Amino acid sequence: LDALIVEGLIVKRRGVGTFVSPVQAGVRSVRLTGSLDEFLASAGALATQVLSMSEVRAPDEAVRGLQLERADQVTRLELLNFLDGAPLGYSELYLPLAVGRKIQPLDVAQHLPVIRMVEGKLGARVVRAEQFLEAATAGQAAAKHLGLTQETPVLKVTRIYYDMTGQPIEMIVARNHPERYRYSIDFIA
Repeated sequence: LDALIVEGLIVKRRGVGTFVSPVQAGVRSVRLTGSLDEFLASAGALATQVLSMSEVRAPDEAVRGLQLERADQVTRLELLNFLDGAPLGYSELYLPLAVGRKIQPLDVAQHLPVIRMVEGKLGARVVRAEQFLEAATAGQAAAKHLGLTQETPVLKVTRIYYDMTGQPIEMIVARNHPERYRYSIDFIA
């Protein structure tokens, strides 16, 4: 089962059971693998500003991503990432309450990926992350903080981090400025 979880073919729902991962009809998905450590090393170059931190009812996307129950609460952080002083991305970061209650806004405002700080607070190691890229519009909050209109196309990045037990411990949904963010992959034969 652990191997199937790592491959993303099944998901565990705490207190409910194990299920086949949902597949969207009519959507082609390409799966690539890479080094989590290399990815996180590059993320450390970003400056992060915490816009807000609160406990809220988990939105549907966080319920699915963090394998929660519909009525569960999460810690929600609104973040603004900067590169060379310019706003790069607006993010909503969700943590299960047990994780979120261990951090403070000042813990986040460092040149360190939030997940590395979370690892330190939990004494746990992240062993896997899933990342999904899709086209979206900026929406009201991202438009305000990135200096865009609400209808501006952006790259939406959703990333879920898992600990060594296969439990998701952080989910981030980022909307990135279309003129300041590019995603590239090198394919090597």
